[in-house]
Amino acid sequence: PEGTRVIQSIQTEDAESFLDVGVVLRDANSIPLALNKGLRIEPVLGTPIAVAWQEPASMRVLERTASGLTAFSEYSISGPRTQLPMPPTMGIELHAAASSASSYLLSDVGEVWLFSANSWRRIATGVSSISPLR
Repeated sequence: PEGTRVIQSIQTEDAESFLDVGVVLRDANSIPLALNKGLRIEPVLGTPIAVAWQEPASMRVLERTASGLTAFSEYSISGPRTQLPMPPTMGIELHAAASSASSYLLSDVGEVWLFSANSWRRIATGVSSISPLR
């Protein structure tokens, strides 16, 4: 629909990384015309490798740190970043779960982890991709 928010994790040729939050603009027939330039959010802990909307005004981000670990944070589009407990594995995909306080993470070794109640729990193995319906 008009006003749909889109977030992109961008890395420039000179290795600068940031998150770009834009809004889809549509014509009178609801055909997408453009993605407007939106808000630019600078990552704090490293290079963003996965991002997922958590609420209409907040997103959760996996960042690869300089030490090679996966940091996990919640970024508000209008406020400060909140550091969340680091995943026990290297994440490659991140998705919002049914509860707005929960997230799914797919690891680089095919494990699915659920972040809920401020902790991580492995819920599946042997997985190559995830796409939960919220």
